[in-house]
Amino acid sequence: MATEAVAPLSLRLTALTTEPGWRLWAIHRLFQALAFVHGEAGLLHGNVRLPALLVTRAGELRLGGFELASQVRKKGSNS
Repeated sequence: MATEAVAPLSLRLTALTTEPGWRLWAIHRLFQALAFVHGEAGLLHGNVRLPALLVTRAGELRLGGFELASQVRKKGSNS
């Protein structure tokens, strides 16, 4: 659920990629989001692709596309 105005990254990609270092920063932010989703939240995202990447008006990256998310099974768990 988005709690702020976001737009698909694909619509802002050309403007944002002209900023030096933006690509590395975006990859870093994506990995941080996935680390939280997989580690803290215990979910497997399962749908990381361009349409799942969103950007705020301030240029912050957000992760969407949780339609295929599933709970991560713990080792030794049968459920």
